[in-house]
Amino acid sequence: QHIEVRTRRQADGSLYVSYGSETHQLFAKEEPLGLRMVLDGTTVLLPNVFDPSEMRSDVTGKLVRYLVDDGAPVEAGQPFAEAEAMKMLITIRASESGTLKHELSAGSIINQGDLLGSLELKDPSKVKKILPFEGSLAYQTPTEKEETTLQAFRASQKALELVMDGYVMEAEPQVQKLLAALSSINLVVGEVSDAMAALGNKLPADLDLALQSTLSKTLAEHVATED
Repeated sequence: QHIEVRTRRQADGSLYVSYGSETHQLFAKEEPLGLRMVLDGTTVLLPNVFDPSEMRSDVTGKLVRYLVDDGAPVEAGQPFAEAEAMKMLITIRASESGTLKHELSAGSIINQGDLLGSLELKDPSKVKKILPFEGSLAYQTPTEKEETTLQAFRASQKALELVMDGYVMEAEPQVQKLLAALSSINLVVGEVSDAMAALGNKLPADLDLALQSTLSKTLAEHVATED
């Protein structure tokens, strides 16, 4: 199968990627833990090694405290430590279930990739090696689905940037599409939700709940004709 892909480097360092009927904006950065990519606002980490028995830091800052005692059991998804980075308190969660062993002491300065804790896994088979993909990847044209307000805003913004770069495209429909997105409350809700998803576990749990409550309340109280 042959897929033609067109790419263009943007001024902000991202790549504008187009293939088939799809267009995407891609950021990529090599980090100690692996390759971190941000694809259309969604963050994906491609780790160099996948070993859930090693719980490593994905931030640079200070280890404030452990929330689980040394030698105590911990469940997958359970917070086991807190770190301070960029003046924010970040909760770090266990990737798998097992018995925790502390590898540092509270107050330690940490960098991305530093080992915070080791797990004696309940299920040792969870440890897997990452190998190169040697199969075939079939690409299928995606089925048509309704575009969200955030997707419409980003798509029209990209299209207008191309127009300003000199590409020959119909600008007026994209301007109208952009203005329609800007006048909708769903754009604000979508942007906040997307930012929350990108932060993931780095977002403090209490702040996550407060933001979710605010978004739900905003949508519930909004009158459709008053965008």
